Amino acid sequence: MLLRLEIWLLFFLFVGSDALAERRIALVIGNSAYQHTPKLSNPKNDATDMTAALKKLGFQTIEGFDLDKASVDRKIRD
Repeated sequence: MLLRLEIWLLFFLFVGSDALAERRIALVIGNSAYQHTPKLSNPKNDATDMTAALKKLGFQTIEGFDLDKASVDRKIRD
């Protein structure tokens, strides 16, 4: 039983250290105006809240608001 616990602890130490070493990047886009749908009222606030939550989890965030197709493509390349 104790050996099994030690194996699990070692597993989580190695897996956890790899996960922490990874670079975490999130793209968050909040668009409220689309061509063929009514304007949405809250995407910027939702995207801002999501960005804050992701930053607390260690993500580097790239955010954009009310972007056209070309701007979205640039953000994806970033």
